[in-house]
Amino acid sequence: MLGATSRAISPVLIRHTALTRVGVVAILLAVVAAASLQSPSQAGPVRQPQDPSSILPPNVGIGVRSSASVVVDFGVPMDRSSVEANLSVRPATGWHAIWTPDDRSLELVPASRWQTDARYLVSVHRAARTAAGSELGRALMVSFTTQTAPAVTAFRVQFPGDVQVQRQRASLTADVSTLEATAMAGPQDTHGDVSTRTMITIGFSTPMSRRNVERHFVISPSVEGVVEWSGNSLVFVPAQPLAPDARYAVTLTGARDRQGNPLRGEASFSFTTRAGAQAVKVTPADGATDITNEAVSIWFSQPMDRQATGEALTVTDVTDGAQVPGRPSWNADGTQLVFVPGAAMAEGHEFTVSFADGARDLDGNAFAESWTFTTQAPPPAPAPAPRPAVGPAPPGPAAPADLAQFALWQVNQSRAQYGFAPLVLDAGVSAVASSHAWDMAQNGYFSHTGLDGSRVSDRLRRGGVSFSSSGENLCYQNGNGVRGMLEWCHSVFMSEPYPGVANHIGNILSPRFSRMGVGIAQIGSRVYIVWNFAG
Repeated sequence: MLGATSRAISPVLIRHTALTRVGVVAILLAVVAAASLQSPSQAGPVRQPQDPSSILPPNVGIGVRSSASVVVDFGVPMDRSSVEANLSVRPATGWHAIWTPDDRSLELVPASRWQTDARYLVSVHRAARTAAGSELGRALMVSFTTQTAPAVTAFRVQFPGDVQVQRQRASLTADVSTLEATAMAGPQDTHGDVSTRTMITIGFSTPMSRRNVERHFVISPSVEGVVEWSGNSLVFVPAQPLAPDARYAVTLTGARDRQGNPLRGEASFSFTTRAGAQAVKVTPADGATDITNEAVSIWFSQPMDRQATGEALTVTDVTDGAQVPGRPSWNADGTQLVFVPGAAMAEGHEFTVSFADGARDLDGNAFAESWTFTTQAPPPAPAPAPRPAVGPAPPGPAAPADLAQFALWQVNQSRAQYGFAPLVLDAGVSAVASSHAWDMAQNGYFSHTGLDGSRVSDRLRRGGVSFSSSGENLCYQNGNGVRGMLEWCHSVFMSEPYPGVANHIGNILSPRFSRMGVGIAQIGSRVYIVWNFAG
């Protein structure tokens, strides 16, 4: 009888390999059933089954799915109601039974689902009876463990893959590496100093029910954005930059995987965005007076969008309302801006440095600050030196219509009044003067020093002009026309003290020069004029 029963169990186990088995119960029950069904008239004592070598119930399933059934094979027909009345599951979980037609196997189906990460004990009391009416005589127990619950394995806050932004942040290796190291360390309660242009990535240990996770994904304060998936990771991309210097909380409470299992462990995270850029130092300082330094410098608390911020910078002469021409430059990190005016700032004037709409840091936070300073007042004018006797303009040709010839005519008229020989208009010198005039007009600066660091003597040599001495006068005006500007500039030049030290009138009346060239550049209403002199 025992041998026959044991042979009968084997096909049952093979047929149900796809289901979770409590196979040990079948064997134990078969042994008990065989012993209890022996006839009392048989010779010899009734042999009781041997105790298992371990005092723990055998584990018949590892990683059992929370929705899976557990099948108990008894090997012999059982009394259904007796077994169900004497069967218990711990931890307590609702279940219902499905029996095979021969009453040999019982399928335990969870009423909802087994708990994840749990060890269950299934026990049948010794009072349970077989279909023949015999009691088991001893309690039977087996255990199984359920699958691991889904969990958050990564919580990242980082920049989207913006090539331009990443390139501009390339020098900030410490900041980026710190953020990545924190992200790779797994879920954290809080990230600090996070970019306002961040996206949020949450990785999970198992495939999740995407619609369920999205329904339970909450960010506070509320942020509009788009949810995307990459494998088992949810990616939230905000539609707009986050608020600077703010704390955000992200929760996933109630989220479930594809099998319906809820998340275990940490399901709430927070991070704080960094504050928007501030001007930590400005030169000249706000409200400073008696300023002689022509450069304006701003140090920022974090990297800026260099192009947008540079274009938004304006330096205004408050005294006369004119905008100061010049060119901004940046350090490699984008944290310091230097503005060098194209011409010397007027003495004794008040200036304002401000940023129009568009100035922003690399996180996209707007920057809007302004400050004022005042340049040093000019010293009292010295008593004019006595000028040499100036006679009336000698008779000569009338003022020519050609503008370059008109500029030469002005210079020679003044030289004749002081008794100096006239200059000759030189085509080679004029080409050098014209090149410098157009360079200043097109690049928005005003200086005897070219953008390449050249001086007038360098430019003349480069232009193939031979000379023993050289000089240069510059003039810039906005909105007066070329001829009117020539008249105004020449009158200003000739009103300077004479003899002066390397001043405009000194170049016009110098006996060392025999040639001159004139360069005129006009863009819109802005006019730049260059007079070059050569001996």
